[in-house]
Amino acid sequence: MSDIIRLISCNLERDGDKDEPGGKLPAVWLEATELLGSERAHGIFRQEMTHSPAGSRRLAAAEEILGMRGFVSPNNVGNHPTGMFLREDTFQHAERIPRNYPWRTPPTIVRTRFAGTPEVQLTLGSVHHAFNDPNLRKIEVGDTTAYVDKTKNDDQHLILGGDHNEPPLPEGERTPPIDWASPEITDTVHRVNRTVEIPHTLRTRTLHRLRGALPGPRRPLAPRRVSCTYVDQALLECGMHDAARYHAAQSGDRQCLGPTAGHAPAAKGQGGPQRIDRIYLDPWLTTAIINVRVINMSGLSDHHAVVVDLSARGMALALRRQVAPHPRFFDLAC
Repeated sequence: MSDIIRLISCNLERDGDKDEPGGKLPAVWLEATELLGSERAHGIFRQEMTHSPAGSRRLAAAEEILGMRGFVSPNNVGNHPTGMFLREDTFQHAERIPRNYPWRTPPTIVRTRFAGTPEVQLTLGSVHHAFNDPNLRKIEVGDTTAYVDKTKNDDQHLILGGDHNEPPLPEGERTPPIDWASPEITDTVHRVNRTVEIPHTLRTRTLHRLRGALPGPRRPLAPRRVSCTYVDQALLECGMHDAARYHAAQSGDRQCLGPTAGHAPAAKGQGGPQRIDRIYLDPWLTTAIINVRVINMSGLSDHHAVVVDLSARGMALALRRQVAPHPRFFDLAC
């Protein structure tokens, strides 16, 4: 087994599109899959496996190119199911656990055993949180915490990777928070999908009263909106860690905090690139992280891919809990 265990989270836009005439696999899909294959990953969390349902020719082609076993979840009301690929000599006895409600796009949850630590159950999850509703994302991440809760047991661990459709908490990030009041935000539906309203400050309430005292019609203040960051907040509160944030803090290398989405032409007017694709690990496995980086997928997808390298030895020690768990983010911040 390799000394380094490599995990990748990749949202390949619409699975590279439909097959070309004659059933030929699309060139974009093939190039993206070969790029992922060149990374020789041990686990890939995929989102938007639109044309790769279980048993499909495309899923089989991906398995052959990657040298991995593929899993795909049935869809719900979303159009782009999640999936996962695992190298069977590294992640053994893998079994997909059905999960549907309450997700718009159900996650692909796989229970497996890391080679060398067969006594420990490891749960892997490929997630794609709802793009359109902060309240639904709260419900979805609430469901995810059921798996986090299992890590209270000494023989269970968790890794989650995916497109969370929200930025992380702004502390320590390279990319500044979006100013949703900016006139450059022209996609008003996107603003509603990705923000929450917060109360107006005393100053804005005072200005409102002053406006009411002036001649002319009184215009209501538009609601003040900020990016919804509940997914990150909830997982951190539960003790999980964002691999990129951890690596940046430990190594000083902040390149891994680069934005992963919002760079495509279709995202114009949405506030600019944000780091919405992230991999989270439980506090023991976090200690095995040795590197995190972003793969530029421009021309292949509207998302960049996130790569996390773990020490195989450190991972075994973490799974056996022979290392102390990394402290909660909020405890470190105090």
